[in-house]
Amino acid sequence: MKNKPNPELIDETNPEWTDKMFNEALPASEILSELLESYILTYENT
Repeated sequence: MKNKPNPELIDETNPEWTDKMFNEALPASEILSELLESYILTYENT
């Protein structure tokens, strides 16, 4: 018998990832390089 989930640990705004979400996710290396580039472009001229 499967245990009932603890209601205090259920987060409706951040649900458990599905197989579809994992399949559509981008590698961290792609995301981090885009974030770094954006950061550099934003704060380079300050």
